[in-house]
Amino acid sequence: MTTDEEAAANHENMERGKEDAASILADEIFDAIMLAKKMSLLSDDMLDDYFRKYDFEKGNDERLSIAWEYRRYSLYAELLDDCIMQFSGLAKKLEAMRERGYDRKRAAKIA
Repeated sequence: MTTDEEAAANHENMERGKEDAASILADEIFDAIMLAKKMSLLSDDMLDDYFRKYDFEKGNDERLSIAWEYRRYSLYAELLDDCIMQFSGLAKKLEAMRERGYDRKRAAKIA
């Protein structure tokens, strides 16, 4: 087997390993996707319907509307913050799992 063939085989094996890992982590991946969708929807709504209401360049006067909607969009911001915290927790959980996997591999090599 040539070096190029070995590299291609190694790459293929790594990709299969990633696919296997992804199938094992399906619940975590689904949770991450759902959190990302929630964050995107909240962010888009806040940006489009609140923060972009007053256009300084055009001088449209939506300040009263902005003040009126403040409480509602502050709740959106809290929901977005909660989603970010959940996403961060999920990322930390996955990172800890990865570290434990590396630790096991290192221990197996030493033994």
